[in-house]
Formats: sequence, structure tokens, C-alpha cells
Amino acid sequence: MRLKTNISGFLNTLNRVSYYKKYRTTIMAEPETTVAETSKENFVKDGKVYILGPFDRSISQNIIPGMADIIGNVVSEKNAAMVIYINSYGGYLAELFSVLAMIELAKSFGITIITHNLGVAYSCGSILAIHGDHRLMYRHATNLMHLGQHGFTSETYEQLDRNTKHAKKMLDTIVKMYVEHTKMTEAQVKKFMADDNCYLDAKECKKLGLCDEIL
Repeated sequence: MRLKTNISGFLNTLNRVSYYKKYRTTIMAEPETTVAETSKENFVKDGKVYILGPFDRSISQNIIPGMADIIGNVVSEKNAAMVIYINSYGGYLAELFSVLAMIELAKSFGITIITHNLGVAYSCGSILAIHGDHRLMYRHATNLMHLGQHGFTSETYEQLDRNTKHAKKMLDTIVKMYVEHTKMTEAQVKKFMADDNCYLDAKECKKLGLCDEIL
């Protein structure tokens, strides 16, 4: 099937990603964990996506192929949808970007994305949650948007300069995502992200456009 062939090729590109560092959105050049240490809490079951752990290598191993299968299975359906359940403290930014790429692919085929913040959508989890076409948040759930940590090691001035510029580009990308998918201005986004302990409840999230409905 042509669709599955295209998705397979797309996945080969997406699988060049990094690993996870606990509870932080991190931009890393090299992995610090082994495959054995990846989360078992991220999986696809019965056509639904569950990200209940860190954004680590398990995203590439389990979530990306699972999302590709969902797209292939529902693309011909009327009112096709992909449901993503989130209860995550965050992790590697590169892993998040691979999920967002799959979301963009699904949307290009007319598939509606529905995100659920079950309890915590922090860091990468927060960014993922706002990318749904319909974004649900449970009344006791919380959200955290923050600057994260830069994981590169610089041994020379040149490396430091390049890594700093790269980190700034990534930050600018994240800020643009929040501006595009919420009601916040760039200044508001940067103000919230500057406070690494800025936890937002469901009512605050709905007011700021981080969610559409509180359950």
C-alpha cells in the first residue's frame, strides 16, 4: 500500500533521535541511557496513544511505529481521529519533535487529533498537549511550560557558541508553538517559561488557551 510505504520512509528519518533525561526538556547530542532503561509507560493500545512516562527512547521504539499504524488503519475512515493520553513530566525534546511530526502527518490526511491531560503535562508533555485539534484537561490536572535544560557539553569557545545558538533556536521554536496554539502573546509565553516552577491548573490553562475543555 502506497500510504504505508510513505510512512515507513518517513519513520526512517524520524528514528534519528536522542534519549531521555528525567523530568526535563533537554536537547542532547549523545545518549546517556541504555535501551534497557527506557520507559515501559509509553505505548499504543487499541488504536490509542498513551504517553504516561518520560519522553525517552521508548517514544521512537513504541509510539512512533504505533502512530504510523493508527494512521494507516483510520485514514480511510470518515471522521477519523487519533486520541493521545498524556501523563508525563517531560524528557527529550528530540523525542517530542518526532511525535509532533507524526501529528502533522496525521493532520495532513484529515485525521483529528484529540489530546487528554490526565494529571500532569509538564515540559514536553505540555507542548504535546497543545497540538491537539481538541484538547481536554481533567479538573485536577496541571501544566508546566518552562525553559528546560541545555544538555550539550562544550569544550571549546567555538562549541559553546554553536551550542548556545542551537539552544536559542530550539527555544524560539517552542515559543512560536505556544503562540500559535494558545491565546498567549510571545511576551506572555516567555514570562511563564522563565519560571521553572510555574504550574498552571485547569482553569488557568483554559483561560490561556492551553486547553479547550475541562472534564
